[in-house]
Amino acid sequence: MRNEEPTRTDPPPGFTGDLAADLGASLSRESELAEGFADARFALLVDLAAATEVELTTAARALSSQAAHGHVELRRLYGRQAQALVATLPLGVVRLQGGWR
Repeated sequence: MRNEEPTRTDPPPGFTGDLAADLGASLSRESELAEGFADARFALLVDLAAATEVELTTAARALSSQAAHGHVELRRLYGRQAQALVATLPLGVVRLQGGWR
């Protein structure tokens, strides 16, 4: 059996229960921040429109390709076009049903 070194995210000996869990979560988050992970999540709303269905399909494929290249996750709002349209208007913030998932 190998004696493993504790990681930076392991709570010190003697910490138990909720305190250990909180400390472990804090140390883990500190490590993520040190590695360059953002402290906030961002959302970018894209409104894609075209004159014909063929042009829309072509534009959607191009957008998907560019998003993948930029490591951006896209989620289509099927059946929620009205909410999506309002959310992309430069009027303010609209929270979509179910949150920003």
